[in-house]
Amino acid sequence: MQTSQAASNAARLPGRSAIWGLISLVVTPIAAMIAILTIVGIPLGVAVTFAYIVSLMVAMIVAAVALGSMILKGQSIWIHLLIGLLIIYILGSIPILGGLVRLVVLVIGLGALILTFRRASARGTISHTSTQANPSP
Repeated sequence: MQTSQAASNAARLPGRSAIWGLISLVVTPIAAMIAILTIVGIPLGVAVTFAYIVSLMVAMIVAAVALGSMILKGQSIWIHLLIGLLIIYILGSIPILGGLVRLVVLVIGLGALILTFRRASARGTISHTSTQANPSP
């Protein structure tokens, strides 16, 4: 999965990204906790919790790149990331509004990751380990 593709989803589909992000933000920890409560589901629950924490960190990066790309068109992804992180940091520092800004950014970034993953899996472009050394043409 490419960060630029997820950032593009966040910029083009912020509403849909926010809905999927909010659903994931609420449902994933509940599902992981239910899995952990069962003896058999402990490994799955731990794996889901780890993946959830990593995805929350990546979601902020995706949202920052999306924000930076909306402000500066045609620049490097690193410039988009820098500009987006700077804006998120400045807006996130506002006393009462900052927490809401960070939450919205997180939800949209998380939703964009989910949309990108869903589209990639629907197209079959997610790479899987193959047992064949040389597939036949």
